[in-house]
Amino acid sequence: MRWAALGALVAGCTALVDPDRSRLDTKPRCETADDCDDGLYCNGAEECIARVCVTGDEPCADTIPCTVDLCDEDTHECEFDPRDERCAQDPVPQRCDAEDGCVPL
Repeated sequence: MRWAALGALVAGCTALVDPDRSRLDTKPRCETADDCDDGLYCNGAEECIARVCVTGDEPCADTIPCTVDLCDEDTHECEFDPRDERCAQDPVPQRCDAEDGCVPL
């Protein structure tokens, strides 16, 4: 009886439970990507796949490990801040280039 009462309390929730009830899926249901759009730029464009909202890829994530990737929500611009300390300094000292990654000095 406790479960029935709990179900009544969360009846308005959009969360879905899988058939074996082993996990709770809190992703909202959708028809189109517009149903999933949270209006934020920096967390990527959400998609609707198989009627479930899926988070998008971060627009400012690069593949350069020595940069700190920054995203400006207001201007929708990315900045890649090079950090020399993220590059190996032994045996050859290196610096971080925002486009090429770690390069010898």
